[in-house]
Amino acid sequence: MSRRRGGHVPRTRALVALLPLALVGCTSSTETPSSPGTSLVTPSPSVPSLVSTPSGTTPSPSRDDASTGTRPFGPGCSRILGDDEADVERLSASDVVDALSQSPTLTRLGRAVGEAGLVQELEGEDGATLLAPDDEAFSRLGRADAARLLGDRSTLVRVVRTHVLPERLGPEELVGRHQALSGATVEVTGSGTDLTVDGDARVVCGNIRTSNATIYVIDRVLVPR
Repeated sequence: MSRRRGGHVPRTRALVALLPLALVGCTSSTETPSSPGTSLVTPSPSVPSLVSTPSGTTPSPSRDDASTGTRPFGPGCSRILGDDEADVERLSASDVVDALSQSPTLTRLGRAVGEAGLVQELEGEDGATLLAPDDEAFSRLGRADAARLLGDRSTLVRVVRTHVLPERLGPEELVGRHQALSGATVEVTGSGTDLTVDGDARVVCGNIRTSNATIYVIDRVLVPR
């Protein structure tokens, strides 16, 4: 398990007070969410990246090159991070919860963390890996599982903790089987920039380093079975 920083006082965040959410399995669904007010399963309009990209700007090619070691990689990095290197440096100085609150494409995961009461736990992690479903992943959720998980806080906590691995892992170290904080086993397959979690959750932007965790953004929500 990772080391935890003692005496840490969690900061108050708006995400803790956000609306209730619904979560489901990592397979896609064409079902329509049961209520338009269920924000986590309602497709959201296109959102800007963390830093606006000037017209005509070409994303840095090294974003798709895992061989650069500590750099983010993947086809979704320009959408998630923007193309300003200063923004990546800013995230590296933020803890993982701050990083979620700063990203307009990870808002639903931020709500999930708040609703599960896990803000302090994630802030206290010292060297973790977060498999972070983006907002589009939540938009794929189906109605039946959403209803099953919406009112069950203990299940919600387990689902969120299934996305957290207790070690900071680089791309090469990530491949293999890992035990998540929930106790569930998560398997990552592939190589280089082509990584898949549990068979169908694709890494769309990986190796995003924060002060206390490394984030791999995925396109499906993982649910422990």
